[in-house]
Order: sequence, then structure tokens, then C-alpha cells
Amino acid sequence: MKERGQQSSVGRANAGNGEGFNGDFGKELSQEALRSHFEQKYASHLIGEMVRRNEDGSQTQIRAYELIIDPVNQAERRGILTDFGLRAAQAGYKQALGTVELPGVGYRDTEGRRPLTVVYFFLERPSS
Repeated sequence: MKERGQQSSVGRANAGNGEGFNGDFGKELSQEALRSHFEQKYASHLIGEMVRRNEDGSQTQIRAYELIIDPVNQAERRGILTDFGLRAAQAGYKQALGTVELPGVGYRDTEGRRPLTVVYFFLERPSS
């Protein structure tokens, strides 16, 4: 069952239905538009953020995203993770920490039979 009142992201990233990165990934958009699109699309997956103070006195915003995937469904797994990663890179996000994968940590598929995998991404938000 789902913990902490979270919703499963299984199927929510629109992978494979024409709305994924193949549907609009190549359009010529400004960096601001790309960042805004990424942040809107994955807003429900944002689970935390903090500010890091850099040595030069500047600040960098670090964001944590949680994706819940069905590890058995290869198309979904590839679609969700690929779409998320490519859109983040296109929007100018950079990896702040390594990706964390936690298989079978309390989430289950819609029938409650299979455990799902949670993947966490920690990204530096590009400055405006």
C-alpha cells in the first residue's frame, strides 16, 4: 500500500502516449520555457528543496524528485525515467547527488500484487 498519503507515479508521466518527450521534446523553446514546462510537468513529483550556499557566496537551489515505477513494466520504466531525465537536462538541471533507487519500500501496483520501485533524483535548479 502507499505510505504517507503519496500517490503512485505509475502511468502519470504520460510515457508512450504521444505526450512524452517524443511529442514535444524537439520544439524550439527558450530555456525559461523549458524549465517552466519541466517544473509544471513534474510538480507532483517534487518532494523537497533546499538552498546550498556556494563558496563564491552565490546560492544554488537543490530539488528532490520522487518517481514511483513498476520495475516489471519495461516500457513504463524506460518511458518515465527517460522522459524525466531528458526533460531535466534540456531544462538545464544538473545532478546534485547520485540517483537513489529503493525497490519494494511499501508502494504496490494498483491491484496490490507487485511491489513498486521508488527512484529519487537530486537536481540543481538552473538560475533564472
